[in-house]
Amino acid sequence: MYGSVGLAAGALVSTLLFDPDQKIESLNQENQKLKSELNQINNPLPEFSSTAFLNSKIPDKYKNLISPGEWRVYKLDQWVEDGENRMLHQDKMMELIPPTFSPTNK
Repeated sequence: MYGSVGLAAGALVSTLLFDPDQKIESLNQENQKLKSELNQINNPLPEFSSTAFLNSKIPDKYKNLISPGEWRVYKLDQWVEDGENRMLHQDKMMELIPPTFSPTNK
C-alpha cells in the first residue's frame, strides 16, 4: 500500500518537474525555426527583377514573336566550402532568363 502511494507521488512530482507538454512545445518551436531557415536557404528571396531588354524598343510588328526574357537578383546568406582551408560567403545570386524568338506565334 505504501509502495503504491510513493509511486503515485513520484509520478506526480516527475510530471510537474519534467512537463512533457512543455518539452513538446519547445521542440515544435525549434523545428519551425529550423524549417524557416532551411526554406530561406533553398528558396532565396527575390530582391529585384526586370525584363532582359532594359530600355530597348521592339517594333510593334515583332512584339508577338519575341519573348523578352528577364533577370532576377536574389538575396542569399550562406557559406560554401572551397577546398580544405577556405570558406566563401555568398550574399547575392543573379539569374538571367534569355530572350527567345518564336516565329510560329502570330
